Amino acid sequence: MRTAVTGCGMLVLLVLLVCIHSTIVSRNVRDNEVSAALESATDYALAQMAQAYGDMDYDEAQSESYTESLLNVFCGALKELIGTDGEITVSVLQADISTGTFDLLVEESYQYAYKGRTGKSCCERAVRFKD
Repeated sequence: MRTAVTGCGMLVLLVLLVCIHSTIVSRNVRDNEVSAALESATDYALAQMAQAYGDMDYDEAQSESYTESLLNVFCGALKELIGTDGEITVSVLQADISTGTFDLLVEESYQYAYKGRTGKSCCERAVRFKD
């Protein structure tokens, strides 16, 4: 009887340890996948934005519309590359169309498969398109 109780206790402990390990590993894998995908998609979107910046003729009177146009190119390229169930937010920390300087913050909020908890990944890039 004592052996059966000890064996059942060890089995419960083993199952609990496997569940904890599985949760930690899956969370870590999800974080790494989202962060890597977000960074590579942001770099691709910045390359598309740089190409659009090089193709346009700058007029200082219409700097707001140029900035908006470039951000639409950036967001379109980002959306094209990322297929996610999370929510992506693009924030412009600083933008100067005349010098070609942009500071962007891209955040993705997503849910883990276990217990519906949420995670967040951020990618900040500062670029200058003119020399």
